[in-house]
Amino acid sequence: MELRRLRVLCLHGHGDNSRQLQAQLSAVKWDDSVLNLLDLSFLDAPFPVIDGEKRNFAPPYLEWFRGNKEMTIVDYKSFEQGISCISRYMKKCGPFDGLLGMSLGGIVAGALAGMQQTKKSILPTELKFVIIISGGIIRCQPLCKVYDHPIHCPSFHLIGELDTIFKSSGEDLAKKFVKPVIIVHPYGHCLPPLDNASTVSLVEFLQDIIKENVMIEIKEHSKSSLLIVATAFCILVFLYFIFVWNF
Repeated sequence: MELRRLRVLCLHGHGDNSRQLQAQLSAVKWDDSVLNLLDLSFLDAPFPVIDGEKRNFAPPYLEWFRGNKEMTIVDYKSFEQGISCISRYMKKCGPFDGLLGMSLGGIVAGALAGMQQTKKSILPTELKFVIIISGGIIRCQPLCKVYDHPIHCPSFHLIGELDTIFKSSGEDLAKKFVKPVIIVHPYGHCLPPLDNASTVSLVEFLQDIIKENVMIEIKEHSKSSLLIVATAFCILVFLYFIFVWNF
């Protein structure tokens, strides 16, 4: 059976866009041992930012929902609209295996994994894993309820030792997952390059997901094969009794 690369939807950070996240990922040059396991897609968030900050890359400057930097205030309606945007894209262009989220995109990815745990997810397919880079936790009601139950979705967290924005929040988010893989890198709030040890950890994490996919596909294939055999047997029995009845 040919191993399929994991399909991953990438969610950019506050004030960024899909092209910028793609450029960031290209710039840090993650090893091919990681990238060869992934089939990456990049999506633009639905809302233009209104912070007025100057940025050194081309627009659009977008965000997934409205809220303050500390995530203690979030506009619930815009959050629902942001999630709906992701869900529509996943339904149209999927299926996807997991999410990669940077900063605000990481917050969204973590929240979606939590919503899945509470069976309130609106995504078209179940998330098999999330990769959260410089992400954090939502602290306002009612959205913080998505973390009420331990999150069983496999998760890989990249947290910057010098991240002055979401380091503590990212650590709090990782604790919401049952078995998080946590890498603390020596950089700030960014998409970091991966050293050898971090690369090995991410490859092992992704290979575990791929192995699980293979096992699921084998089970589904076995069920289909058994159904075909059972159907054929029933047809043969039926034909046998027809033959006996006629003679």
